[in-house]
Formats: sequence, C-alpha cells, structure tokens
Amino acid sequence: MPVLTVRPAVAAEVDALCDVNLRSNREICAPDYPPDRLDHWWANKHPGNFLKWLNDPKRRLFTGLVDQTIAGG
Repeated sequence: MPVLTVRPAVAAEVDALCDVNLRSNREICAPDYPPDRLDHWWANKHPGNFLKWLNDPKRRLFTGLVDQTIAGG
C-alpha cells in the first residue's frame, strides 16, 4: 500500500514542487477554463516564486509525498 507523507517543504525541492503543481493544474483544470485565464493563473508558477513563498513567514508551503516521491505541493 502506498505511504502518504505531508511535511514542510524545503528549498531543494522547489523545482519539483513547481513542476508537480503545474502538471496537476494543466491535467485537472485545463478542460474547465479558457486558455487565457489559465495562462494568467500559471504565470506566477515558477521556481523563483515557490522559493519566495517558502521563505515568507506568513505562508506555509508543504510537500506531499507518495512513497517518498513528490506528488503535491
């Protein structure tokens, strides 16, 4: 049975968090929204912003792992 773990994110995984976030949005949300809205929504989803959000004391960024593989953030 797969093991799900959720823990605070770390800086070394911002690239993977960004990737899994964008992929999930594209695969799940794209059929329900017009392309121009999605482009606007995705514009800030890049590793630099994930790192900024990670270092913002007013935010909490978590990593979801399935069998130690990043599956959400």
